[in-house]
Amino acid sequence: MVDAVTVVGTVSVLATVLMVIAVLYLVAIEIRSERDAGVETMGTETTDIEATEAEGEDA
Repeated sequence: MVDAVTVVGTVSVLATVLMVIAVLYLVAIEIRSERDAGVETMGTETTDIEATEAEGEDA
């Protein structure tokens, strides 16, 4: 028969592993969103600069 201590220990270890996986997943999402936001910001800035140059040439 399985002891209560073994069950509690196993559940505790599994819960800890799941918590670590969840934290790593959230960190990965945060890093990805920051990276995507940085790319979008750079793209927007480049577009704004190009638009300003085009307007300057037309004017």
